[in-house]
Amino acid sequence: MVEKLWISTFRNIDQGLWSFEGVKRIGLVGNNGNGKSNFLEAIYTLVNGKSFRGCPVSDLLPFGGSKFALGMDSCGTRVYTEFHKEKGRSVQVSGTCTDMASLKKNLQISYFSSDIVRLLAESPDARRRELDRFCKRYFKDAIAIYSRFDALLKQKNKALKIQDSKMARLFHDQLSVASANVVALRQQGLAIITDKMSAYSSFFPAVKNLSEVGFSYVSSTEAMSKAGTDSGDLGYSNLMKSLYDCHSSAELAAGFSLYGPHRDDFSLLLSGKSMARFYSRGINKISNILFRFATYDLMKAELGLPILLFDDVFAEVDSANQKGILHILEDFPQLFFTALTYDASFTTPETVWYQITDGSITKR
Repeated sequence: MVEKLWISTFRNIDQGLWSFEGVKRIGLVGNNGNGKSNFLEAIYTLVNGKSFRGCPVSDLLPFGGSKFALGMDSCGTRVYTEFHKEKGRSVQVSGTCTDMASLKKNLQISYFSSDIVRLLAESPDARRRELDRFCKRYFKDAIAIYSRFDALLKQKNKALKIQDSKMARLFHDQLSVASANVVALRQQGLAIITDKMSAYSSFFPAVKNLSEVGFSYVSSTEAMSKAGTDSGDLGYSNLMKSLYDCHSSAELAAGFSLYGPHRDDFSLLLSGKSMARFYSRGINKISNILFRFATYDLMKAELGLPILLFDDVFAEVDSANQKGILHILEDFPQLFFTALTYDASFTTPETVWYQITDGSITKR
């Protein structure tokens, strides 16, 4: 848990020291532009060394400022960082953890924004990254399997780029097998995640009357049937080999491989229908939150559960479904969340509220 936090001249937050020892839920309320997200960003930046916004560290300085400082007590460890416009960043870690690497192993911080609805709805690339990140951590041999596929794909693409069709064909057999191994991991991972999501569904009025959560995996091998090619009873690796052979001219013209796990896609299903295409934004937000929660739960034996930073996540989620999220959150070590106004439904003996006004943060 974050036990103490101090901030000095970070974005619009001038100065402050706050104690959260023994507090599991911290609510921050205030109008837009007053610093709620900045407060969460300070916690995230302190532990991860970068902003969740993806901006340069220099952008975290206040207008006209030349430095900021952040400090935290957590898990018997004190971490302190300063950033100077001219000198750069310095970090000091002491106590139970002696460096940032060991701190990150003991203190997981995960940020959720109101755009969590876009987690699995934006692009196939984003969906693949999210799923592959889980698979690489969850399955014992996954990193080796992914590394094998990536290396072979890189070599084939290099041959295609220089228009060496003979060299490119040499990788078809190996790449077909490597592709099959990656797809098998992904499908197994999706089955495990959606099973865990189904176990959560009874807590949410929006989805509890629908059938179990499922998934649809869209493989490159479907291009065979779309092209009218007879695939017969071929296994996946043989299908991929046939696909490569049938479309080698197209791949050569493109200069890169057009088929394989790097081009696959998947979607979550409720009652057999795509969540992203059929259901409301609110249900998609809940579903994407549950997807993340499921991966945390499946990995908690190895990584532990993270401290959560919820930036306006409860917007567009009604109070009944908010309670479902809160029920699952009971097992998490600590939650910092923002809201425009005070909400009594979040007020429990474990909740402490703070008001943020023009970067000044005070307990309600």
